[in-house]
Amino acid sequence: MAHGAAILRGPASPGASGGGSLGCRCRMVQIAVGKIFPTDQGRKPRITRRFCGPPVSSPPSLSGSGDHLLGGLCSDRPAFSKRAQKREGQEMQHHHSEQIRIGARIATMAVAFQAKSKLVDPRTLACAVRRVDEAYGPEHHLAVDLAKFASCFPQLRQSPDALIGAGERLMSSVLRASWPLQLERADIYG
Repeated sequence: MAHGAAILRGPASPGASGGGSLGCRCRMVQIAVGKIFPTDQGRKPRITRRFCGPPVSSPPSLSGSGDHLLGGLCSDRPAFSKRAQKREGQEMQHHHSEQIRIGARIATMAVAFQAKSKLVDPRTLACAVRRVDEAYGPEHHLAVDLAKFASCFPQLRQSPDALIGAGERLMSSVLRASWPLQLERADIYG
């Protein structure tokens, strides 16, 4: 542990000798398991709220030289706290929900335009969906689409999941088709 602490501490001041050559200004490093390295001056170490190093999936071994920690010293990565983990989880969940929302919206529009324009050609339908998606943009909410397009399917009006499922099955064939450049067979604005 003393050897690893010496490597992680770095010099006490610019131009000081010993204690490593990284020039790390961090006086101590708090590892995910709570290990704290003391300062050069021998003062009682205080707990920092920053982790000077890359995230680790398991507690690092302190028996070696500590070279596995040298690559990310003094980085600005957040601490391994419950708050940081919760925030990261919420961001990932929001990103995943956004992908589901956009995908379901496109699938719903595909079903609606098939019923509205009697489109049977997957390539023409794919082009129509693309044109409408470009016109409305991702800010067009899925709830608005469901309320607007569910009128095309009275038998599915009470089941949004069934409506989205029908759109997903249709889009599976649409995505396998090519994207045409002409819209003569799709009157999507009529």
